[in-house]
Amino acid sequence: MSVALQKAEAAFPFGNTVKSVLGNKTRRDSIRTAIQLILTTKKGTIVYNPNFGSHVPELVFDNIEPATINLLRYYIADALAEQEPRIEITSLTISVQKIRKIVVVIEYIDRSEERQTQKLTLAFGK
Repeated sequence: MSVALQKAEAAFPFGNTVKSVLGNKTRRDSIRTAIQLILTTKKGTIVYNPNFGSHVPELVFDNIEPATINLLRYYIADALAEQEPRIEITSLTISVQKIRKIVVVIEYIDRSEERQTQKLTLAFGK
């Protein structure tokens, strides 16, 4: 009798059930969660890993001008290139929907053998 084992990766944030902690997380889910954590964690706030995170949270409540959008684009691309080696960004779109709401659409290729293109939309602000 053979048993096929499926590779599982941890994904944060953990839920409050055993299944949410020990359940199988797909590679896609793991990457998406990692991207969200990297971009929403202010760089320098993790004591034992001060390089984790990005400068995105510092800009979310700034005046939204073309310079701010360009800086956000740079911070996002830099943080993901440095901290998420499983992906290659193919497109990064930033738009302002309300006075203080920034929507980021990241299209990326999973560098695994399948090289699947994925899309993730994140909203920052109110």
